[in-house]
Amino acid sequence: MRKEQISDALNLLDDAILEETDRLRNREGRKRAGSLWKWAAAAAGLLLAACVGWIVMEQKQNQSGQDSSAMRASECMTSRS
Repeated sequence: MRKEQISDALNLLDDAILEETDRLRNREGRKRAGSLWKWAAAAAGLLLAACVGWIVMEQKQNQSGQDSSAMRASECMTSRS
């Protein structure tokens, strides 16, 4: 579309529609809500990473504890023989 065609199309629209559109585009609350969602998403991501890290550390500690207890048991069996 050329500029003239767009201008003619806008002139045919009702002024109430244009005012409503302008009001919706320039809302202040929308900007604040957008930044709130960004911070909430960042916090959720950090929380998820911390939980995953904690679970991995717990599994490694449990696994190393089982390995060392198995070694102690095998040492105990060989020393008795």
